[in-house]
Amino acid sequence: MDFGGGPLPRPVESAAFIATFSPGGEHLWSASLSAMSIRVAAIVATEDAVYAGGTFRGRLEFNGDTAIVSEGLSDGFVASWSGDGELRWVRHVSGSDVEQVHGLALLGSNIVVSGSFSGTLLFETPAVPTTGGVDMFVALLDAEGSFRWQRVFGGAGSDVFFDVAVRADDSIVGVGVGGDGWTADGHAFVSAGAGDAVLIGLMSAGGVTTLSAFGSPGYDGIGRVVRSLGGFVAWFDSEGPLRLGSLELPRASVAQSVVVGLGSDGRTVRWATRSNSQPRLGDGHGVVAVGDGLHAGLVGPWLGRTTGGPLGSVDAVIGLLSDDGELVWSRRIGGPGFDRIHAVEPTERGGVYAIVATDGRFEDGDTRLEAIGTFDYVLARYDP
Repeated sequence: MDFGGGPLPRPVESAAFIATFSPGGEHLWSASLSAMSIRVAAIVATEDAVYAGGTFRGRLEFNGDTAIVSEGLSDGFVASWSGDGELRWVRHVSGSDVEQVHGLALLGSNIVVSGSFSGTLLFETPAVPTTGGVDMFVALLDAEGSFRWQRVFGGAGSDVFFDVAVRADDSIVGVGVGGDGWTADGHAFVSAGAGDAVLIGLMSAGGVTTLSAFGSPGYDGIGRVVRSLGGFVAWFDSEGPLRLGSLELPRASVAQSVVVGLGSDGRTVRWATRSNSQPRLGDGHGVVAVGDGLHAGLVGPWLGRTTGGPLGSVDAVIGLLSDDGELVWSRRIGGPGFDRIHAVEPTERGGVYAIVATDGRFEDGDTRLEAIGTFDYVLARYDP
């Protein structure tokens, strides 16, 4: 794999890559992460550092060098690089069974980490056991990777934090799915179905301030959350039937994807927009706050009436929603095959960067790029 700085070490098994570019698309530096299996779930950055978190199995190597080895079936990790690409530190999130890092957020110079585990969780001695099958966790690391605190929530079922965000007052919001009933600092959670969407508000020191649940007889969860002008924007999956504000979701055999605007209290539904796509919870594609609204990167024919017919088997769509959930504009991206947005990030001037995966020819207006391999990635910038 070559992002422009020369070929990266070829992995023996599977690999993930971190690459940085200038606002004009010039390659700055890149790094490889390889293991028996690996998934980078979240990346956050400051002017001086890049942080990545995810899950691996086997021996995890960074550019073929510094390594950690999983102790359970899979382990989590958080790693940091300097602004010029030097590996600064690696934090091993280990345990006895399955430990996964799903989300990262910046809290000043600290890093908030969210995820899930079964068996035991070892951020810092002693290890913490689960209360049931799978429990959710949120932890705080400082800029050097040192442990500050952690909180664990869950009951006898499956409870997972998929994402985390930080409010303007430095309080924390974690989102995911909750199984059976449990309590968190006196706040009770009771599931209405196979699993309910859950949002937990925490103080910067880890104390729970709010707990909100959104549930139906089916399966419900929140896979992504970002801070917006009016509160939060969350990406829901629901099998219904479920009412979110004025939007009624019917019962369905597969999860329905909904982008929801929540008030700053994490409970009030300000607006909800249904998507035809069916993303898997925890995937990187989602929403990011941009200026007076937010960009939503979605899979498949989302709001198809406004974007015309499909260009290929599956097309990517990027759009701008206002802070009250109204569609401002949308743009379909796609060639003759499968095209999918994996991530979107805002530019400094109100535009957006998008990472698009394609299995054939990437097409957008007059831009056409032929895939080099079986599956390629394209980094594109869209101005306001």
